[in-house]
Amino acid sequence: MKRAFTLIELLVAVGIILVLSAGAFVYINQGLQRQKLLRAAGEVMSGFRLANSLAKTRQMPQGSSGNLVVVESYFNNNRLYVNAISSVGTTINFSEEVVEIPINNSNRWFFYAGTGFLGKNATGTMYGAGETATITLSLSENYNMSIPIFIDAMGQVSQGEVVQN
Repeated sequence: MKRAFTLIELLVAVGIILVLSAGAFVYINQGLQRQKLLRAAGEVMSGFRLANSLAKTRQMPQGSSGNLVVVESYFNNNRLYVNAISSVGTTINFSEEVVEIPINNSNRWFFYAGTGFLGKNATGTMYGAGETATITLSLSENYNMSIPIFIDAMGQVSQGEVVQN
């Protein structure tokens, strides 16, 4: 007599496999979204570190006139712009970092030439000791994850932990 699996046993086995693979899919997809958020945070931190470095070294592109006064950073259309502002008022774009996630932030950050210190505006209002600028990058595509990026008064850039809301 031949032994075989019954139809019910096969359906139970297939059902168990489907449930396990659905759970794995959700977990993997969540991990991919977390990586997307971390990659965007890395791009933003890289842009701010570039701005700080340019300000500290007073680096201006060849052929530009005037001395570097301040390096300005801001977001526009999912891009982080890093611009140099010279003593004669010219603005030169150094960098555009494309960020993969939508960013709704209209603030501008200024790093002052020679020191790299963080300022609130281009006219010299500085962040005080202990003050920190915080930029929060968020993913709301069914995952509600966010990650804070901190810039202290000395211009040092760091990242917090991913928070899932």
